[in-house]
Amino acid sequence: MSGARPAVSYRTRDEFRLAVAELTDAEASQLDDASNVLALRAAGWKGEDLLQEAAERTLAGRRRWPAHVQIVAYLVKAMQSIIFAERKKALSRRANLKGKIDPDYSAVTDATQTQDDVEARLRAEITEAFKRHPNALKVALGTLEGLVGEELREFTGLDPTSYASARRQMRRDLERFVRNQS
Repeated sequence: MSGARPAVSYRTRDEFRLAVAELTDAEASQLDDASNVLALRAAGWKGEDLLQEAAERTLAGRRRWPAHVQIVAYLVKAMQSIIFAERKKALSRRANLKGKIDPDYSAVTDATQTQDDVEARLRAEITEAFKRHPNALKVALGTLEGLVGEELREFTGLDPTSYASARRQMRRDLERFVRNQS
């Protein structure tokens, strides 16, 4: 039968707990970086809250972790999905409110945005935020893709020292951005 999808197996909640407990320092740092980058686009969210929400939804059984996906990549995609869903809800609420105020208002453009549209806008904003630091931008974009460890360093094309410097620069830029938003 053509077009049939193979069955996907999922990890258990206990396997998820164990994987989170066994995260390396580098993986935990990448998740922190990714959550902070993603939170830039999520109004009212802090990076740590976004990561916590992804974990809580998995432990509550509202999200399932496919067995073939690495834990870091899964959590990054889960956070992206949470942001997309929250943005969609906010746009829907805004469209409903504007429709009540102005009956001629058409929310078709906002309400029909795809996750790809939201991700493209997020990429553009990240690119703008790190335009002065191209190596930090490479790390941020690779992290957004769910890349981890050596795979992320290879994606950036940086040697280990330059890679470590770019990660530190990215964290400093994010901290500065968060302080300026408060």
